Amino acid sequence: MKTEPRQPGARGAVILASLSIDTGATLSGFGTVTELLTNSGTISAEHGKLDLAAGVTGSGQLDIGKGATLELGGPTSEAVTFDGKHGTLLFDLANDFSGTVAGMAGHDNVDLANFAFSGDPLVTSVSGTGAAGTTTDVTIQDGSLTTTLHLLNQYTSQFAVSASAYTLTSDHTGSDPGTLLAVAHTPNSHTI
Repeated sequence: MKTEPRQPGARGAVILASLSIDTGATLSGFGTVTELLTNSGTISAEHGKLDLAAGVTGSGQLDIGKGATLELGGPTSEAVTFDGKHGTLLFDLANDFSGTVAGMAGHDNVDLANFAFSGDPLVTSVSGTGAAGTTTDVTIQDGSLTTTLHLLNQYTSQFAVSASAYTLTSDHTGSDPGTLLAVAHTPNSHTI
């Protein structure tokens, strides 16, 4: 399939029955992909919101650019990396995600869209060693749902093993509540 450069103001859609991203290949941009993706390369959310509605299989990488939102609507086990400030990783069903999250800092958010916020979503446990290359596992519960996020420490103690390092707030009101997880900002000096 040949693609043409996008022209300013151009509108349109690519409709595919399936999409496979090979090793070394990159899919980047914004919009909605409704089919299940098989990814051995890189999928990058850029300049807005990229909605992967049916989930992602494979062993590739998912990246969130500066100010972008990556929405995962189905089961996904691939690693996600925040590549810039003010990114959002949005889960329609947080329990469907089993991958790791890397690069998250105080200006990034994880949106747990299916968690009801009633003053009750709690960080029930935080575990790990904090060592570089390991995960800090943050377990969140809202009374009926429980999920564990695996936050990858790219350097020592990037994600604190302490519930006070994580805040949960409501990002919606009314009939569509959602919980937003933020990581307390850490100092810029780290042990590599």
